[in-house]
Amino acid sequence: MRLSKFKILLITVCCFIISCKKEKLNTAKTEKSTKYLLESQYNSPFFETIIFQIKEDSSYIFTKESELDHDNSSIISKGKVHIQNDTIYFKYHQFPINQAKKAILKNNLIIFLNAENPYRLPISKTKLIVKNYYDLHQFKNYSTFTSDEFLLKYHYKKDFSNYELQNNDMIQLDRILKKMLLENNDKLRAFEDYIIQCCAIKNDQDEIEVFINLYCNDEMINSRFKISTIRMKDGGSCNVSLKINLTKNTYSDLAIAGVV
Repeated sequence: MRLSKFKILLITVCCFIISCKKEKLNTAKTEKSTKYLLESQYNSPFFETIIFQIKEDSSYIFTKESELDHDNSSIISKGKVHIQNDTIYFKYHQFPINQAKKAILKNNLIIFLNAENPYRLPISKTKLIVKNYYDLHQFKNYSTFTSDEFLLKYHYKKDFSNYELQNNDMIQLDRILKKMLLENNDKLRAFEDYIIQCCAIKNDQDEIEVFINLYCNDEMINSRFKISTIRMKDGGSCNVSLKINLTKNTYSDLAIAGVV
């Protein structure tokens, strides 16, 4: 029995559709079965979608899609890592975004270490060890940074070393901050209106000093204040800085919009 050209065409189209469906199903099954040790998905306020994933075979993939930067609208990087406790080492080459040789998992963040070009991403899911030094829920309006990220070396000329704030430190810091805001309530806002970025050090007298910037908690700032330090020249009561000495239990150098 001879088939008409129309029937042959119809059979061909049906076979093609079935083949496509099988391919999509197989792809979906593969993606679903892929197991990740670490996942980060971040939608930045600058119209970027950033994804970083580490699979169980220690391979990683990094993608960055930008709606604004058309020349570099899509960045894809793949490679291998070596994981040791809370530290990720990039094998054979550096992490391409900031040339980091390693990253640490801390306070629910992936911190890609490079003193000259810091880079962070939030952790979405992970099976790896993450060191959370303080209660992230209790202190959800806080984010801590290193002296490199705070550019401290450019305006603090004494000898110092980085200090990691622990939960007891955060409780004391929180108490002093609230006291400062109460004492200056005629020109500053309520504590709940602010997000707080901190940088803690040990000075040359072995005292714990914390450099603090407070900014008003709007939607754009809230989406990135744990990822990158904020720079603001004005802002009035929405731009406050000070220094707290935890060893002496005091605060000083209060400045509002850059004015002491």
